[in-house]
Amino acid sequence: MLRKVLVMNSIVDDKLQTKGLLSLESSSTLNGKLRVFDIPKDSNLILQIGENKLVFNGIEQPDNYVFNTVFHSLENPICAILTDGKKIFAYGKTENFKEDYTTLIKVENEENHSNNNANPNLKESLHIQDQLGEEVVMPYNAFIQTTNREENQEEIMSNAQTFFEMVEPQVNQLFEKSEEFVELEQKIDNTKWVKVPYVSEESDHYIMGKIYDNDKVAFLGYGIPAENKNIAPPTNLEKFCQWLPLDANNENSFGYWVMYQDATTGQNVEI
Repeated sequence: MLRKVLVMNSIVDDKLQTKGLLSLESSSTLNGKLRVFDIPKDSNLILQIGENKLVFNGIEQPDNYVFNTVFHSLENPICAILTDGKKIFAYGKTENFKEDYTTLIKVENEENHSNNNANPNLKESLHIQDQLGEEVVMPYNAFIQTTNREENQEEIMSNAQTFFEMVEPQVNQLFEKSEEFVELEQKIDNTKWVKVPYVSEESDHYIMGKIYDNDKVAFLGYGIPAENKNIAPPTNLEKFCQWLPLDANNENSFGYWVMYQDATTGQNVEI
């Protein structure tokens, strides 16, 4: 029996985020378990194993979907996407899968004879992926490396009741490895923040925070640094972020455009 676990990622507001996991197990048949958060119902799962493509249409419960089909060797390169045929909501792949994961959406389009309805934002998403690269250090990036960690992650996934419970080990690991942002913690009660190294043309870090409610994490925060409020955030972040100056007495001092993610559902909070 062979087992593989794919981290299902998504590019949300220019950031790579994990939406959940797809666990695959092969013996005499292929068994799969999908647990993803903040994905539209009735999405389609397209799974490519080697040269074989499997399509599971209209998944009503993406956070708890189980399937069984004929045997496929998990030693082959594997890739999976969740899609509505136009937009890719999440993707995951093994290291030996060298193709572009967006090619899997063609399976959906060809099946529905809708090649002319390709996602107009797909090229933009590809451009973002090219910029971020496979090794970018962002929250919830690829974190499953060994069999033991796969088993631990599957156990966590099985018991998780919220988005944060699912990703908590990875978040905690990020907090342990990053510099504590004490200055911000002193300004905002009931929070913990860290500066995460991230090299771009604009900065050398971003910030990540835990916002507590009665000792329980209620939200996760992500912040992009800016010299002042006049440096606007990316357009697609505008409705999700708010300006947070480090000097409370100077609205236009150095600060961060901060967005928040609901720890229960994983959804971005609209400001």
